[in-house]
Amino acid sequence: MSDYLKIPTLPPKDGLPGVAAVAPYPRIDSHHSPSDDSRQSSSAAGKEPKKRTERRFILLRQLIARLEETADIVKLDYATADAELRQLGLSSVEENLIPQLLRLKIPLQAIAQLQEQLNAQQPSISLGRGRLIQNDATDLFPVSTAGLAEYILKIDHLHLKPRSLQPKIAQAMDQEGFFAVQGKRLRLTLSPSRSTQSTDADVSLRIVALLGVIENEEDGRRAILFPRTDGSYGLYADKMIDLSI
Repeated sequence: MSDYLKIPTLPPKDGLPGVAAVAPYPRIDSHHSPSDDSRQSSSAAGKEPKKRTERRFILLRQLIARLEETADIVKLDYATADAELRQLGLSSVEENLIPQLLRLKIPLQAIAQLQEQLNAQQPSISLGRGRLIQNDATDLFPVSTAGLAEYILKIDHLHLKPRSLQPKIAQAMDQEGFFAVQGKRLRLTLSPSRSTQSTDADVSLRIVALLGVIENEEDGRRAILFPRTDGSYGLYADKMIDLSI
């Protein structure tokens, strides 16, 4: 399944920020009164906090501080993080998809048809932000990640025939518009298909592999933390986090 994945090219690196010129120290003027100096000092002091860089990725830093007591946090570049996350996601799908489908009592013939769709490179596979985490049912981390968002691998454009579904699944889709089930970091969502490539009677299947957590800043920057196979945690940020501040 991984043969048809393309790793995005590495985006251009941010340039180094320029060094601001240092303002000359004001001369001491004997005609200046202490009250003038006091007002200037007070005014400068009031503006100083605005010049300080705001602390970024607050929730993610708190999570890292707890995790690094027992595990290594490894900073990764974009290409390495992207490749690792894709491989982790595909491995999770390969390991857990069929057991999930069997628990839903999907017939073997329908499962085989899904595998054919995957092998034919029909689905859309992408990495990105998922739901906001309300609890810790994903078992990605040994401590709470509530308030952060999921980072996921998503597979779309897969289809099943309605006759392959159990009545409770069809009933849920009729009432709620979808049916979802999650287990072992894999979430399956079934819904009526809206694809022009399938018949109106087909059912759309979305597969989501939960990989890690992401925090986004207002300026669009993001930071991603995820568990690696060696027991450490991988950390990627659009502008690398200095964990010492």
